[in-house]
Amino acid sequence: MPPALQFAASDPDLGRVQANSPATVVWQIMGARPTGTWALTVQAEAATFSGCGRVPVTAVTVRCASVSSDGHGGAGTCGAPFQLSNQPQTLATGSQGSGNARFTVTVSFTFQDGWQYTGAVNPPCTLNLNYTIQAS
Repeated sequence: MPPALQFAASDPDLGRVQANSPATVVWQIMGARPTGTWALTVQAEAATFSGCGRVPVTAVTVRCASVSSDGHGGAGTCGAPFQLSNQPQTLATGSQGSGNARFTVTVSFTFQDGWQYTGAVNPPCTLNLNYTIQAS
């Protein structure tokens, strides 16, 4: 959620442009174990935006804003912000808790606008992201 994020980058002199809203990733671990761990990764499907081949995904900074759990003893910690890549990168990690633990991670995205991308973002460019939960 949301299915699409938008960056209103109308003036390259503005520099960093925040996405219109944060993304929320929600999942549940059925039969969570107190000694178990989890990790949430994200990666772009390609090295550049679709429809704007000159704009690299590294122009987007990804930041885990928060991690929360539903009270089954699970916990999590945000990783440091990073430039988006088409390789998996860790957003957050944590412990599973017990029972059927549910987790929510809020992620913000910032586009580093600049004169090097002028004319490259019209029509709108798209970028598909893949989130992966690894529980062990």
